[in-house]
Amino acid sequence: MRAATTAIAGLLVFSQPAGVQTPASDDWDLTTHSAGPLTLASVDYAAGRSVRVQCLSGGLDVAVTGLTVPGPEEIELERRRGDGSVETTRWTRSPDGSLVSESAARFARSLRAPGRLVLRAPGGGAGTSGLDLPLPGESANLDRVLSDCGLSLVSALDGAVDVEPLIERFPNVPIPERALDQQDAIRVEVDCLVVNSRLAGCVSERQTPADPVAGQATAREAEGKRVRVREGADAEGGRVRIVVNGVRIRR
Repeated sequence: MRAATTAIAGLLVFSQPAGVQTPASDDWDLTTHSAGPLTLASVDYAAGRSVRVQCLSGGLDVAVTGLTVPGPEEIELERRRGDGSVETTRWTRSPDGSLVSESAARFARSLRAPGRLVLRAPGGGAGTSGLDLPLPGESANLDRVLSDCGLSLVSALDGAVDVEPLIERFPNVPIPERALDQQDAIRVEVDCLVVNSRLAGCVSERQTPADPVAGQATAREAEGKRVRVREGADAEGGRVRIVVNGVRIRR
């Protein structure tokens, strides 16, 4: 098989690497490669549509292809869940035309359950297409990707409602200086629940570049800090995301 390369989320990725390709009994094709290292679970559909979940050098990305949505580099798509509810998901365009999820771990875990992946641009419009794809009935190979990235297969945060628009003020959350030993600059994403107007159950499942130690240290810094909820709003038990950028100060 000829190796093909694709840039996803600013990384050079083997989309069909000349590595070890495992026949997928669960409908997810699994590809591994020592370069990176890379573990990739993918499902291909007709008309160039696909779903790809990859762990590359400890960082997780989820990308979909075959969906046409004109507009800016960062877009929002509505996802219809199996229970009929609709949630807003955020995506970034990749140079190859695919869309990359901004909530990779949470989105990947949601693909473990059988059902359909339904994505639509809010309001539709000219030149817009959506996705309505059947998901595999099993997830052994997808689970392998999550595990290789050190991510859990279930999370209490996944079922919580996004209440970020209800928060008037977020606390200052620093990246501990000791956690910057390995990086000159890093972006850490921390997800937390809101409990009694404080951050609780905080975890970091994404750092750029990947650095779980810095992620965990930053999540601990966020734990227990107070948020200001907009007057009259109820954010209790909801989910928020805090993005922290850190730069090492050389002395």
